[in-house]
Amino acid sequence: QEGLSALGCLREIRVMRETSHPNLVQLLDVFISHEECGRCVNLVLELLLERDLEQVIRTQPNGLDAGAIKSLICMLLQGLEFLHSNWIVHRDLKPANVLLKTDCTLKLCDFGSAKILVKGEPNVAYICSRYYRAPELIFGATDYITAIDMWSVGCVMAEMILGQPIFPG
Repeated sequence: QEGLSALGCLREIRVMRETSHPNLVQLLDVFISHEECGRCVNLVLELLLERDLEQVIRTQPNGLDAGAIKSLICMLLQGLEFLHSNWIVHRDLKPANVLLKTDCTLKLCDFGSAKILVKGEPNVAYICSRYYRAPELIFGATDYITAIDMWSVGCVMAEMILGQPIFPG
């Protein structure tokens, strides 16, 4: 994709190829096409979902019911548990990156910012969408762990309850 660094693209492909979990979107194939603007890397993903969590929240301005929140957060945490057990941090968890099927199955998507954490290797601090960014990232931390995703989960859960972001800014 234009604007996506080669390293970032390779990292996203590597993360997606090494992950297989019911609550993570699956990469089926990768191919390069030649367009007028240059070469494009195309990711073929499983045929999916009708909407994302952001769309669902916007249609429920008073928040979602407790049962739906519990079920969705449980599936989100199961997907994250798989990533985190493999030292993969998503780094851009937000409602728009949580896809839903009509049967209420949840799949986490958009691994463009994901990274396999390596001890002693610095990470970028300017990562994650603003409303869901952990405090340590706001203060410029480059030595962080998977806990930054857990802050984002809390922000997403609060948004599901309130019907709007808890920390807009």
